[in-house]
Amino acid sequence: MNMCRCNCPIRRYVANGRGIGLKVVTLVGLLIGLIIAVSGPVIFLRTLNIDGSLDSFINSLPIVKIENGKIVDPIYDNEVWIIPDSAGDTKNDIKVIANTKIDDIDVIPSDVGAYITARTIYLSDGNQMRVFRLPEGINTVITHEVMRSTVNKMIWGAGIILGFFIFVSGILGFLVGYIPLLIVGLIIGRKISADTWGRAFAWPWVIVWGIGVLGGMFGWFFLSLPYIFLVSLLLAWIIGVVASNQSTSCPLNAWKKDLLEQPTDTNEDTVLSEDVNSVEDIDAEMQPQSTAPKANTPKKAVVKPKNIPVQRKKRKK
Repeated sequence: MNMCRCNCPIRRYVANGRGIGLKVVTLVGLLIGLIIAVSGPVIFLRTLNIDGSLDSFINSLPIVKIENGKIVDPIYDNEVWIIPDSAGDTKNDIKVIANTKIDDIDVIPSDVGAYITARTIYLSDGNQMRVFRLPEGINTVITHEVMRSTVNKMIWGAGIILGFFIFVSGILGFLVGYIPLLIVGLIIGRKISADTWGRAFAWPWVIVWGIGVLGGMFGWFFLSLPYIFLVSLLLAWIIGVVASNQSTSCPLNAWKKDLLEQPTDTNEDTVLSEDVNSVEDIDAEMQPQSTAPKANTPKKAVVKPKNIPVQRKKRKK
């Protein structure tokens, strides 16, 4: 009997699945993207608020009153605040300047991360500056709770955007790695189809790429992108060749074919037939004899003797 050992789910998927494995990459990439979108803001908020530094900074800010899209209270003249770096590096501290006596400014200092005027907020990362102008006609009071809620929404929004970016990058990385996979795959295994190579690359890619992304996100370790591609491709080439050989020697439903091709044991058939005959004989002996006359049995003729005097009894008077 041919003992077929096609029990590995990944081998069965590679040998007998459909498509290039994009469905697997999409589902696993979506799962990792959701993990990043949910856990990323929580980790970032805890990092910023070590020893209550974020809350203390927000509480140190004044209550801002805006009328007709302009800050009217408080009035600052180049007030400076320093947001300390979460890692303790003073070079990465964020410098904030507030000058609400003017509405706009043309250029802000290079070492300033945020510059606030009466009508405009300027944000700079050292290379690029973004400008946010207060909407005309807005009238509100920004308290500490409003500031804290705004910061939380901004961080959660950034986490959702990061999770979506991770999800898209997983799919794009798989499609990019699929090209060198096919080029080398056609050399080492020409009988293997393009879809089979894609399915062989799907699981190694999502596993290695997912470990690299989660490890970097939680600060466990860091895997460079070339290393992720190299390890995933090597595993894919190995799995593709092994799964192809396995599918050739062990086709799908091979166990059914083995059962159908099992030779029957003649000794068992002989013993079984003898047992059946003996049972029939026993049944025949135990069956009661029928009382009805048999059709082939001849009937015996009854002959009455002649000239025999018949004695008659006399009646008493």
